[in-house]
Amino acid sequence: MASLTSPQAASGGGSSGGSASFSFPSVSQSLSASLLGSFALVKRVSLPGPVNALDFTARGDHLLASTDEPDEGIYLYQTNTGQQKKQVFCKRSGSDLVRFTHHTHSVLVASKNKGWDDSIRYLSLHDNKYLRYFKGHRDRVCSLSMAPRDDSFLSASVDRTVRVWDLRTNVSQGLLHVPQPPLPSPAAAQAHKHLPVSGKVLVAHDPEGMVFAVATSPNVLKLYDPRAFESGPFATFQVPLYQQQQQYGAPPPQPPAYFSFSSLKFSPDGSALLLTTTESCEWPAANGGAGGLPGYTNQVLLLDSYEGTLKQRFVGHEFNPHEASAAASSNGATAAAAAPFAHPPSSFGSLPFEASFSPDGAFVFAGSRSGNVHAWRADNGEAVAVYSAAGSTAPVTAVQFCPTKMALLAADANGQINWWMPPKP
Repeated sequence: MASLTSPQAASGGGSSGGSASFSFPSVSQSLSASLLGSFALVKRVSLPGPVNALDFTARGDHLLASTDEPDEGIYLYQTNTGQQKKQVFCKRSGSDLVRFTHHTHSVLVASKNKGWDDSIRYLSLHDNKYLRYFKGHRDRVCSLSMAPRDDSFLSASVDRTVRVWDLRTNVSQGLLHVPQPPLPSPAAAQAHKHLPVSGKVLVAHDPEGMVFAVATSPNVLKLYDPRAFESGPFATFQVPLYQQQQQYGAPPPQPPAYFSFSSLKFSPDGSALLLTTTESCEWPAANGGAGGLPGYTNQVLLLDSYEGTLKQRFVGHEFNPHEASAAASSNGATAAAAAPFAHPPSSFGSLPFEASFSPDGAFVFAGSRSGNVHAWRADNGEAVAVYSAAGSTAPVTAVQFCPTKMALLAADANGQINWWMPPKP
């Protein structure tokens, strides 16, 4: 496995996202572990707020990024040069889950303004004008998925509903109610009262638009036919989530009231589903918490989309507060001074955590809470590379591999977007 640390000189770019002297090669040649191990940082863009989403066009020629407070902006970049082409601020409603439609300059963006507006907005970047508002959810929208073949899209909300929309009308085309998971016992609720009970629901289309998936806590995955979703799911799977905790030498937590799904994607051939979680447990006593369970862990799971069976559980990226506390103590420092503790536990649970496929589906990429990006083989879970950028220690919030070019991008909670590519021949 390659461990890559990029030189400080590659971290230029600034908030303006100006042009750079590089061009990403196409993905016409096959990706390999050795090629991924050669990727180097070629550009860094620094934005004024934490990045909450990245998205490429289907052609891979443009990139979208959206940011949280204090910036609350949407940024459009040209992939090949990293040049910023457009910047739009969303101070009134906030910006989250930004997604391309089938036109480069028309995008979807979810509101993120603490409860008074839970709409989805259809924005023209060409003239900074909202073309349409999609209203119906009664709580924050937490997932968006654009259909690959037509103008329909899906949204999911903390109100535990999934809605079907069409870009041509602001009237919802369908509604699914997602059952509320069982509430924890009063004793468990009191012991974990500082942690949120997850209501998050995720949606994703398969590459052909023939199936969509709905993931909902505590550990359920459902598949629907878009043409007959009112009839209910044609498949329902249970997602295995908890064995991973045992590797840290601590008792496994009781499943579960306190975790959240974070991202859901189909593989490029539609045969697998990539699912990530953000789990919340007791913060270790060494960092001012009550002690007990292992802390925050992000799982990356690969599931068979036909049978729901677990194909791979990717490891090596997880946040382990026990190890971090021990490392800090051995250096005479507090656990809060360790790199993984750069962001407090209260912020971990609210940060997005994303994993992505390579364009051929052969490799999987995910970030970490310490700022690194990890790459694995999808077929056997073998780790092939760890990418680290000098000065980047904030949790990685978004990871995307360009669908048409050899470009790996990772964004973090400090507003930095790192651009990676293989060396020139």
